[in-house]
Amino acid sequence: MMINKDIPPITDYPQAKQYLFYLLSRREYSRYELAQKLDARLCPAEIKTDLLNEFIQNDWQSDYRFSVSLVKSKAASGYGVKMIQQLLNRHQIKLDMTQLEADAEIDWFDSITQCYEKKYRNKPVKDFKDKQKRYRYLYSRGYSSDLIQSIV
Repeated sequence: MMINKDIPPITDYPQAKQYLFYLLSRREYSRYELAQKLDARLCPAEIKTDLLNEFIQNDWQSDYRFSVSLVKSKAASGYGVKMIQQLLNRHQIKLDMTQLEADAEIDWFDSITQCYEKKYRNKPVKDFKDKQKRYRYLYSRGYSSDLIQSIV
């Protein structure tokens, strides 16, 4: 955690609340991210805990909403299920991926097709080495072996 010495620490509840509203007005954050932001501003632990609980109770912050938005954006950027699950784990979110996929309305075949075409521009596979290279690329993006086999 990096502390910026130019930004004054947060010392009281209203100031912390205003800061979180400012952050959430720009994009969705996970509870873990918000806690880290407050830690970086040296917010006292009891204020941080109370405030995060209030934001969750009032539905101002939702890990589920954050997760759906993350799934949509990463799938559109060409990432697969496994990579997205790793990102959710980094945010300390344990949710059912099949439900998230349904709510985000993701077509993984379309996603991998776009990713593959963007990278290889309909160039034919030259040899086995080239095929393995393409396979590794898609696998590193988080796609399953079954999807990769169907596209390569």
